[in-house]
Amino acid sequence: MQFKSLIDAKKVAVEKMGKNEMDMQQYHNVFGTCRIPGLPQDSVEFNRDSTHIAVAINDVFFKVPVYNVHGDILGENQLMEQLQFCVNEAMKVKNPLKIGVLTSDNRDNWAKAYQELIKNTQNVASLEDIQKSLFLLSIDKETPQIKDDIVTGEYLFLTGAGSSHNSGNRWYDKTIQFIIGTRGINGVTYEHSPAEGGPIAVLTDQVIKYVNDHEAGKATTAIGTGNFERPALLTFQSSPEVEQAIKLSSENIDKLTADVDMNYLHFNDYGKNFIKTQKFSPDSFIQMAIQFAFYRLHHVPGAHYESAGTRLYVHGRTECIRSCSKESVAFAKAMVESKDDKEKVQKMKDAIDAHKKYVSQAVQGFGIDRHLLGLKLIARENGIEVPALYADEGYVKASTYRLSTSQVPSVYNAFMCYGPLTYDGYGCCYSPRNNDMWFGLSSMRSNNETSTQLFKKSLEEALKLMQQVLMKAGEQPIKSKL
Repeated sequence: MQFKSLIDAKKVAVEKMGKNEMDMQQYHNVFGTCRIPGLPQDSVEFNRDSTHIAVAINDVFFKVPVYNVHGDILGENQLMEQLQFCVNEAMKVKNPLKIGVLTSDNRDNWAKAYQELIKNTQNVASLEDIQKSLFLLSIDKETPQIKDDIVTGEYLFLTGAGSSHNSGNRWYDKTIQFIIGTRGINGVTYEHSPAEGGPIAVLTDQVIKYVNDHEAGKATTAIGTGNFERPALLTFQSSPEVEQAIKLSSENIDKLTADVDMNYLHFNDYGKNFIKTQKFSPDSFIQMAIQFAFYRLHHVPGAHYESAGTRLYVHGRTECIRSCSKESVAFAKAMVESKDDKEKVQKMKDAIDAHKKYVSQAVQGFGIDRHLLGLKLIARENGIEVPALYADEGYVKASTYRLSTSQVPSVYNAFMCYGPLTYDGYGCCYSPRNNDMWFGLSSMRSNNETSTQLFKKSLEEALKLMQQVLMKAGEQPIKSKL
């Protein structure tokens, strides 16, 4: 697979939003990029011409060249040689220093540990080899099954399933980590600061297509020739301060792994095709289902964040779509309290229409949140007193998002997941397909107000009830496929 092809602007297909082309800068930030811990703030480093990857096995790290001496990418046979070499060498390392687990910790904790590490020149060289790599490939050891393979995968990709399993076999600062687990549990973990979920989903879809094409005999295996460098074992020197930092990071990631409650919903009753027959925006429909699910479970509306891409502009990243509105609350209340299906449908239409209008404004850069954030940061940077608005009870409450959501579509049976944004909230990332939908769900076990399992059930029932109401009210009939 040509890693560099995804960061060559000439080889990246142009994406469009409707008839408008979108900025493709984020694709340049996928490979060779790393977040560098610092005080008082982190930085991002780009190494787009890198010719090696980093490989982690049993908490041991390697620098692995993936181009030969002539500058040609290695063939799959040669890459397998490289990885087998790493596996064999990693098995020889006894009680490796769990450096990788430091990257899972609070950013200030990691930054302080980083300052200790770079006091040693050998550590600096090893850190730079990881940071400058195209990406990290983590080959994991056996992880106990949690519920089923999908939930196990969620924990594996989010936290490494704890320090006694694979949390030390990670480098969470790298933009891309390909995770190779046991029992065929494979996936990608990515660091959010250089790119949004969309480009990462395109990458994963390409990888899956590549594998499927080979299994179906539609593509041939690339056989490489020529000399190439062998992998280099990356070593680290410890100190009492580093040892203590590793101990603290291990405790923290274990607490997080035990507390975050991951689950998923694979909804099979319908998908985008049905929603389109009702002349609704699929995303707006799903967002209102999430609002309805939260309201029927908690009996209050929840401040609700959805990411909107602003890639209609050069270097565009995101704006916040505030999915909780007067219309969404009226819809949720009608679904819970009203016995009039026509009223429910009208409230549903009003809520979906309001959301769709907000989306249109947000993607064009007319949202409020990035503007307000910019003003706040300008005040801080210039020593100006932050305006009272930002401490206003209504503003604070409206910006404490109990629902953190995002649509990251995939054509395959794949979805993205993340933890909740607030202690009393839910993470809900979804991938709607033509005839089904995937939702990655999360909350915190230690919070008595939330439950991932109950939210999953409420969301499934909300989606079903919305379809039933539309059918009972005699809305747009579903066209026969015959």
